Amino acid sequence: MEGSPRIVVVAETPSLARSIGDLLETEGMDVITVRDSGRELVGQLEPDEAPVSLVISASNGFYCETARRWMRGEISGVDLVVVGSRDPDLRSGPRVHVVGLPLVPGAFLRLVRHLLDGTSVSPPKVDDGSDRRPGKPPRRQFPGARRRLSLPRVRLGDAT
Repeated sequence: MEGSPRIVVVAETPSLARSIGDLLETEGMDVITVRDSGRELVGQLEPDEAPVSLVISASNGFYCETARRWMRGEISGVDLVVVGSRDPDLRSGPRVHVVGLPLVPGAFLRLVRHLLDGTSVSPPKVDDGSDRRPGKPPRRQFPGARRRLSLPRVRLGDAT
């Protein structure tokens, strides 16, 4: 996909990386998946390679190696989006954007597009999971979930 933004997806969790890659490719983005944030990722960021527009780490574990290397300054130059990590030391900040699970495709794609074209002042709000306690799954929201079902009250012993 020549001329489209080049995105490197780091597959710390391979199944999540495949899903993210498929989603981005359906939007016409050039996606390269690497297995780790070591030499393979650094090799993609070398000046003799085609320029990378964005790095996305797919990591649903309690430790995100890519983000840790980013924070130590070992990897730099482009924005990093971390999807799914429950790393307690990881928070969104300059050039690092944390997206929680379950992934909301529309919001995730808006964030990616914002980072690729930089058209607005601040990135759109995406659930980063920071309001949840570690290890707790997110509360699922379903259409109409705010409505309470009203049932008639029945006392035990009533024969009606």
